[in-house]
Amino acid sequence: MTSLRIVSSVVVITLVLAACGDGQDAANCEEIADQTIDLIQALIDDVDSEAATISLQEFVESRADLPSLEAFDGAANAIEERSGELGCNDVEVAADVASQLGALNAESELGRFVIDLLVSGGL
Repeated sequence: MTSLRIVSSVVVITLVLAACGDGQDAANCEEIADQTIDLIQALIDDVDSEAATISLQEFVESRADLPSLEAFDGAANAIEERSGELGCNDVEVAADVASQLGALNAESELGRFVIDLLVSGGL
């Protein structure tokens, strides 16, 4: 279970950074939260497609090394900058994102694992 916690932590950090991706056109903090949820769903969709080639156990053993996580990680700075420009409070944006987590969906065990981590506060 320890390696699952390590992987969960890696996924959490990566998703939080990734979710901060493409917010340059956000007009307010609520839109940043909305775009964050949209980006997380896109990530989960990518994870679902990658899940066809990797099991949850292989995911854990890889320490969350998936192309989708790497790709989304690169987008983290844009929304962080925009959030700062708008003067958004990280706690409020996180609460807004948390209130929308129920709308996320996944088709694969791996995608559901990511959602479960987000909902449980592990991400």
